[in-house]
Formats: sequence, structure tokens, C-alpha cells
Amino acid sequence: MTMRNFTFHAGFMLPLAAAGLVVLGCDSTAAQTVPSAGQLLSDVQKADKEALTRTPSNNLIEPSAPRPAIKLPDGARVDVARFRISGNKSFGTDLLADLVQPWQGRTLDVDGLNEAAGAITRHYQNLGYLLAYAYLPAQKIEQGVVEIAVLEGTVDSVQIVTAQDVRLSDEVIQQHVQGIAQSPQVLQADLERRLLLLNDIPGVVARASFAPGAKPGTADVVVTVAEEEPLASSIDFNNQGSASTGEYRIGAQFQLRNLFGLGDSTRVRLQTSQKGELVSGSLNSRAPINGRGLSAEAGLSRLTYELGAPYSSLGARGEANVLHLGLNKQLLRSMNDNLSVSAGYDYKDLADVLELISNNKKTSHQFSLGLSASSRDSLGGGGLTQSNVGYAIGSLSWDQGTPGLAAAGHFSKFTFDVSRRQTLSANWSLSARLSGQHALNNLDSSEKYALTGHYGVRAYAPGQASVDRGSVAALELRRAWLLAGGTFSGSLFYDFARGSFEVDASAPGNNQIVLRGVGLGLAWANSADLDISLSAAWRGSQVLSTDSDRKPYIYFQLNKGF
Repeated sequence: MTMRNFTFHAGFMLPLAAAGLVVLGCDSTAAQTVPSAGQLLSDVQKADKEALTRTPSNNLIEPSAPRPAIKLPDGARVDVARFRISGNKSFGTDLLADLVQPWQGRTLDVDGLNEAAGAITRHYQNLGYLLAYAYLPAQKIEQGVVEIAVLEGTVDSVQIVTAQDVRLSDEVIQQHVQGIAQSPQVLQADLERRLLLLNDIPGVVARASFAPGAKPGTADVVVTVAEEEPLASSIDFNNQGSASTGEYRIGAQFQLRNLFGLGDSTRVRLQTSQKGELVSGSLNSRAPINGRGLSAEAGLSRLTYELGAPYSSLGARGEANVLHLGLNKQLLRSMNDNLSVSAGYDYKDLADVLELISNNKKTSHQFSLGLSASSRDSLGGGGLTQSNVGYAIGSLSWDQGTPGLAAAGHFSKFTFDVSRRQTLSANWSLSARLSGQHALNNLDSSEKYALTGHYGVRAYAPGQASVDRGSVAALELRRAWLLAGGTFSGSLFYDFARGSFEVDASAPGNNQIVLRGVGLGLAWANSADLDISLSAAWRGSQVLSTDSDRKPYIYFQLNKGF
């Protein structure tokens, strides 16, 4: 047998060795790959979505002035055989008569008579009739029949009072409050919805009160509108980044509110890692289209990265550019219950470069529909339930990633996020949350769902497990105290995640993953918009990489608003 001699040149071996590093440096069980622009973009966007929005205070509507009660001579009492109801239009006489039945057949003094009339007033106002009240008119009582008159109240006019520095145009304000005077009665649900939609415009503070109308039995609705400063800003610092792009990240956010008087809001967000290996920025604008809860939004975002250890030798770098367009419609808006639907379009231009291996460019188009709901109730000590469900369909132009993933072409997925915060007592609360996604086919890294990190299983580093199908469940018991001029809280939490790396698994190895962790949390916030949080979590399942093998894994975050 003749043996042939082969000479391997360094120029051939170097790319081969680099490719081997990519494969061997990643556990196939965990489906780990070199971090990509899509994955890093997904992590940044998920953190931005967790930001809390301003909640209007409960005193949107000032109650109308108390009505004078009937007056009788001292010691006077009336033998009441029955009550006769007059002036009622919205509710039947029999229904209202049943409300005062407990006072019939009794001898009543002035307080008892006013209590009977108050029962009818409460019925109206509990059902949202803000101006309605019942009273005992001047009358001659014969055979024990006492008249209770109902004045349901109507709006004579709507007055708008604006502060001197208000930038919001009169036209936009009118769009939100028009129609109040056209209703036969002022219903709390309708007035509350209009005021909340007006308060949803960033920086706007709107309230309503009542004044006597020009006609008897009517009232004027007085809407006062003020605005906060046109610029709001905040800075944040955390360790929620990945080791390869910089664990410590600092960010700044600027919100320009109502610059054009249209109810517009423009948010500028910048973030970088401590090594400068990841830089992201976004520009998002939103404005109401009408005063009935329809709004439009548009945004641009860009991310650039360069991977450090353990991928330094690969010369890995990349970028992501995203265009977003969307519409949102508030179907239900109140202090306790809310429901909205949204539609959006996203264009993504992604590029990942491995100098020794490949130059991978891809684009995607995605259309999405979403439904969001929240409900505040008095169950137990009171609680808040929130839910978001969505469906997205799109197409990816090219995927030069792991062979066999077949992520190019059309894709679709469902997403969900359901949470409940239950008040147990004045200082104790219990929170539960379940979130995740279900893909119908294999996804690119930019569309996968992250199971680990600050918003996943907190016992692991960010980006350690991203899946096509999966969910994260969290349970947290929290205790709050007043401390150092702010609110301090401590918590115990348990995180659990389960997922499938690919819908159609083609690579060898386990396609499933289960993660769990338990931990402690501390948080402090004050009225000066300073928030500090810290969590320490211990993993209760497998080690995914050397970076995540920390006991405990600690996350911290600091936010300061200005």
C-alpha cells in the first residue's frame, strides 16, 4: 500500500480550528451557539418591555357636593306606611321601592327618612350615575305616604380649564371630552374612560369636577388639564448583560412629551456595556389618532456588538437594525378593568460576522396581533391580574446558522404572559407569573424565547437557553416595610422553566431542557424616582456553562429618574 503525504497549511487549519471551537465550546444539550445579533436584540427588547407605565391616581373625578337633607322640627317623627317614588327615569319604580322597603311600616325621625332616600342615591351612584340623588321634597304627608323624589341630573355644559403652560392643543382635548354633554346622564364609566385616555398621554394630568348648571337639575362638568415638564429622563445600571458582550450595562432614557401639541411622545433609549462591546439605541414615537383610544406608533432601533471571551479568537461581531410600526386600540379603559388590542409590523436587518468562518446576513418581515387585559379586584385582600397574548407570522430571508435548523422561510408563533399579584395583608403579597411562547416551526435566534436571566430563571446567566417553545413560571412571596424615606421589600421566589430548543429537532442530543432555581430578593424605592433591586438565586438543575455555575447568581439593578 502506498502512503501519500498530505501537507496542511496554517491558512486552512485556522478556520477549521475556529469552527471546532464554536461547536465544542457549546453543549449540544443546551443548544448553545455563539451569541448573535438576533439573540442580543431579543434580550434588550425584552428588558425594555418590562418598564412600568405611569398609573393615574384614583381621584380623577371629584365627587359632587353633598345634597341638603330634609329638616324637621326637633323631635318630630313620621309614621311611614309606604314611600312614593317620583322623578325616576333610568330605573323602574318597583325596583326603587324595594330599596326603601326596610323603612316602611315604621315611625321615623329625620335621620331615618334621610337614610331611606340615601338608599336610592347609593343605588344610582354605585351604578355610575354621578349626578343623581334622591331627596324628600316639601310635601304634606297624608295617610303615611311619603314622597321621595329622584333627580337624575344632566349636563348643562362642559368647561375646559387649562394651565398656562399646557402644550396640548385644544383640539386634542376636545376629541377626548366631546360627547359628555350629549348623554342624558353623566355615567362614571364614560367620564372615567375619557379622563383616563387623556391621562394616558405622557405628561398630561386631567381631572373633572362639577359645578351647578344654569338650569335647575343640571350641572357643568369642569375638566382641568395640566402638564408636566416636556422632558423626562432616567439612567439605569445593572449586571444583566452576557459575559461575552459585557455583564455590566449602563443606560439612559429621554422622553420628549407633547412637543407638537398632538399628544405625541418620543422616547430615546441608549445603552452600552462596561467594555463597550455592546451598544444599543432606539427611537420610538407614539401619538393618539382620536380621543376614543386609537393610537399609532413608530420606532427605529439599532444594536452593534463585538464578542469577548470566550469567543475573542473568532473575531465575532455584528449588528441589528429594526423598523417598527404599530396601532393600538383601547377597547375598555377604567381604573379597575382594561382591555386593548394591537397590530404591528417589524422589519429586521441582521448581520453576524465570524472573521474566520462566515459573514451571515438576513432580513425578516413580521406581522403581529396582540391582546392585553388587566383587572383589579377585591378578592381576599385585593389583587391585580394582567395578561398578554399574541400571534406573529413572518418570513426570514436567509439563515446561515446551525445546519438543519431550517429556520429560513415562513414562521409563526404564539406568545403569552399572565400574572397575578395578590394582597395578603397590609405588608404581605404573593405574586405568580407564567410566560412563554409556542412556535409552529423552527425559529431564528432573533425570534426564540429566553428561559434564563433576570426575566427568566434568575439562577442562570442571560442567554444560556433560548428555545422555540417554552415557558417560565415564577412564584414570589413579598414583605414590605417603610424604611429610610422609601419602601423596602424582601422576597422569597421560585423560578421554573421548561422548553424545546427546536420544533423540528434535527441535531443529535436532548432537545428538551428543564431549569429551576430558588432565591431571595431585596428592593427599595422612594418618591424621588430612585429604585434599587437585588436578587440572589441558587440553581436547582443542570449547569449550562461555566459562566452560569455561580452559587448564588446575583442580579442587581439601579434606576434613577429625573
